[in-house]
Amino acid sequence: MLDIRPSRLLLSFVYTLMVLIPKVYAHEHHGHAISEMAPPAAKAVNSTVLGTDYHALDSYYLWKEDKMLLYSHIVTMVISWVFVLPFVLAFNLSRSPLYYPTQLAFVGGNFLGVVCSMMYNVRTPDLYPNNVHHKLGLMIIGLLTIHTIMGMIWRRSSGSARSVGSTKKLESSYTPLYTSTDEEEELDDLVVSPPRVSGDSGLGAERSSSSEHSTELGHDHNHHRDRDSDSFPQVICSTRMGSFLQRHAPYMFTPTVMRVNDLFSSLVIRLLPIIGFVQITAGLVVITGIFVGSNVLNGLAHTVKGGIFFWYGVLTFGRFLGAFGEYGWAWNIRPLSNSKWAKRVPSCEMVESSLILFYGTIDVFLEHLAAWGHAWTHMDLEHESIAILFFGGGLCGVLLESKAVRDLLYLNPQDDEDHSQYMQPSHETFTDHRAPRRTKATYNILPSLVLFLLGRSMSGHHQSSSLSVAMHTQWGQLLSYAGVARVATYVLLYISPPRSTVPSRPPTEVVAAFCLMAGGLIFMLSNKDSIAGFEKYGYEESFIFTLISALTAFLMGWITVFMAIKGWRMRRAQGK
Repeated sequence: MLDIRPSRLLLSFVYTLMVLIPKVYAHEHHGHAISEMAPPAAKAVNSTVLGTDYHALDSYYLWKEDKMLLYSHIVTMVISWVFVLPFVLAFNLSRSPLYYPTQLAFVGGNFLGVVCSMMYNVRTPDLYPNNVHHKLGLMIIGLLTIHTIMGMIWRRSSGSARSVGSTKKLESSYTPLYTSTDEEEELDDLVVSPPRVSGDSGLGAERSSSSEHSTELGHDHNHHRDRDSDSFPQVICSTRMGSFLQRHAPYMFTPTVMRVNDLFSSLVIRLLPIIGFVQITAGLVVITGIFVGSNVLNGLAHTVKGGIFFWYGVLTFGRFLGAFGEYGWAWNIRPLSNSKWAKRVPSCEMVESSLILFYGTIDVFLEHLAAWGHAWTHMDLEHESIAILFFGGGLCGVLLESKAVRDLLYLNPQDDEDHSQYMQPSHETFTDHRAPRRTKATYNILPSLVLFLLGRSMSGHHQSSSLSVAMHTQWGQLLSYAGVARVATYVLLYISPPRSTVPSRPPTEVVAAFCLMAGGLIFMLSNKDSIAGFEKYGYEESFIFTLISALTAFLMGWITVFMAIKGWRMRRAQGK
């Protein structure tokens, strides 16, 4: 009978990927070597189509042949990273069994995209030599392959460990994988589980009341354990690997090894959206052929800084929707928790101020790097002033968020003086000079102030063309509006502080998130090469602004869908 279980299909994908990629990659380099003698038409494209001010001399965008392979690569990657990956994240964070098939779809989409890309590279000349998009793509495939293999070994070893009676110590620290009722009935015929202690529901590991190790790990360890262990159905089969793991899993996969695997898995799954964003951005750069020669640093500066503001907006919108509410970041009161990690997480304002301080510290020394050895100009001094603004504003924000500094600021210089002079005439009591009671909310507006001042400064920044001036004005004003919206949020919280652990969702944060995301994307597009291309093809600033606004609204809606799916699966898991 044909075995079509997701685990077998995923193993087939991984095996095919590991076999085909080296062969296609070798053939790709061979094809590029042969094509070096073939593409004189590509060398003439730049002089006939583009002007000398546009630096995309040889680009895949202008290459007319084999477009369907390029479009197939783009479509499959966009579907995988934009539409499938959010479901992977939602099902993983909600510990849903649906994570397994969505991971299969995600890996399969990446496999098809890589195959289309390599076939296209074999048929075309290397128009962007030594680009980071190809290298990062191979690294991502390797990372996904390692992540998938480690996950499957984890699941099989967990199942094998349960069938060995000598693994009670391992089970006391780790919960075996969740199985549905039907799957558990099937597994009873294959695996003889060890006897459970009283009070165990059968969904968790055997717990010893005298185990101090489990108590020390607390809620934080249980959270990480449940996230991975409850995400997949049990996979136990009578294969050589299964037999090998059944014999040796208790000795190979110790609690330390499993904690490392859990940390690696958690880190990978949370970094995938940022990795995908970087890879898509690098792909657009390679297709258009920009950021070459002396404009590399200008392109990198705009792309990196604009990307930071974009993800800052994503974080802001996520906080509005309730993300990180367990740390008090969702404009709520931080819930009580036994987790040492949750107690040590600082406020979001502390994180923002620390990042601003870090950026200002390094940018003070790197701002003049592009013109190293040359005389300082007034524009250099302007950029250096912005770096000092970040340094000073970030330092002030960090100090105001420090509990030690706030305690020092609460000291009353009149404590040692005679209090009789403060006696009120109509009462027999003294005026209270004690430190005010700490509120549950923070009102640190320093990050917002830095953001507002940066936007105002860049709105009037001198540029070489009218389109560049207009685009810098657009993203500068958007950042300023984001700062104003955040200040309005603090005003609302000052008037009515949060009184619940439920996210309060101040409406001004939607405005701040939209302005940050749209401003960050326009910031990325305001580099010299992109503006030269816009001017060459007659794109106006209103068209670019409208396009970015529509894209931002779509992404915000898709983020809302992601958070709703995550909440739906979590409620299903809790039986509500």
